[in-house]
Amino acid sequence: MLNSQSDLSASMEVSGDVLDRIKYRISLLDEIHLKTQEGQVTDIEELQSFLRHGLWILGPEYDSIEYTPHYEIINVVRQFCGIENCEIVGSKPAFVILPDSIVGIYYLAKFDEEGCEIGVDRLTVVELVRSGFLIGDEQKSRAWRCMVELMKRALLEHNSKVNYFLLGSDIDPIEYGIRSERNGNVFISALSYSTAIERAKCRVLNLRDKIRNTSVF
Repeated sequence: MLNSQSDLSASMEVSGDVLDRIKYRISLLDEIHLKTQEGQVTDIEELQSFLRHGLWILGPEYDSIEYTPHYEIINVVRQFCGIENCEIVGSKPAFVILPDSIVGIYYLAKFDEEGCEIGVDRLTVVELVRSGFLIGDEQKSRAWRCMVELMKRALLEHNSKVNYFLLGSDIDPIEYGIRSERNGNVFISALSYSTAIERAKCRVLNLRDKIRNTSVF
């Protein structure tokens, strides 16, 4: 229960800010849905925008500023794929640009007891595939080979958790879903844009309804 008028005002202000953010996210989801439905996911700039602003679409655990690009791993993946072209932000590589997709790589650090970073606790790789390209066994196998290369270079430990998302408009029905490797520490998921957007919108709308239905009195 709120104890003062100032508490009430503060609570209403916070709720308003959250609802504004939810409104923006619904608008973004609608925009992405329209483009993917019309098969317009062909422009690299559009895919980059998705990665910069839409990591949260993949799940509530990614709605955190703690997930940051891992520049060394980005360079290794680029070299592994034989790609010279790489989007640069400042002096750092931000994305790996492949002929049919763009790859963003984000991580949560692992720390020792003294608070020093000692490696990767969780790695999230998001590969967004252009419209007109089919996601199949070749893409999943390449994703796994990339992760093996990172392990060989000691950039991933045996217990590092990896989620590799392959998102696209066209997915081979046989390859739809999750491939598990390394005793469940590595998951490679093939997911359609429409499914990812539908799940995200459901979460956002549920949160909006909860806020609207919560009394501040």
